[in-house]
Amino acid sequence: MQIAEWCIGLSFYQSNNKKNMMAEKFEFKVETVETPCISKCCLDEEDICLGCHRTLEEITSWLTVDDETRERYMKNIEKRKVEREARKKF
Repeated sequence: MQIAEWCIGLSFYQSNNKKNMMAEKFEFKVETVETPCISKCCLDEEDICLGCHRTLEEITSWLTVDDETRERYMKNIEKRKVEREARKKF
């Protein structure tokens, strides 16, 4: 089964603590590269997650970037994992 590339949704928000809800149209790309998140989120001193090894910028931009960028992030993640493991051995 193929997943749709783009979805359109509605974002609801309250303005000035009133009960009036306003709708805003937005588009987001459905993930086709699975997130590396393992729900063990904790950033180190370099703002790199100790669970998934993504930078803070990679985490916050994940839902808005294309698959090519996500694949580049995944390569960076693998490099960071290897580097972190090598540091643990010393």
